[in-house]
Amino acid sequence: MLMKIEELLKIYDKAEEILFLLDVRTPFEYAEKHILGTINIPIDEIEENLDRIPQDLRVVTICQHGVRSAIVCEFLVKNGYRAESMEGGMVLWTGQTETI
Repeated sequence: MLMKIEELLKIYDKAEEILFLLDVRTPFEYAEKHILGTINIPIDEIEENLDRIPQDLRVVTICQHGVRSAIVCEFLVKNGYRAESMEGGMVLWTGQTETI
C-alpha cells in the first residue's frame, strides 16, 4: 500500500498522534537528511527491532526512492501491522527535514 506524499504533507502536523514514521535507510543517509519526527531502523535491522514499532499506529515506511520502504511495508503488513510506504521516497519530499 502506498501513501502519497501530498497526503502525508496534509496530516504531517498531527502525524505523531496517528502515524509512526519509519525511515529504513542507512544511518548515513538518515543523518544527511530526514523527515522531522521519523525513527531510523535500517532495512536490515527491521526483523530484530519489531518491538520498537508500535502496532497501534499506522506505520509509514520511508526510504530514498521508495523501493526499500515498499519491501519493509510488505514485511510489516504480513506481520500484522497497518503499514504504508511513502510513494517516491525522500527525493520527492518537500516538507520539513533535519540533519544530524
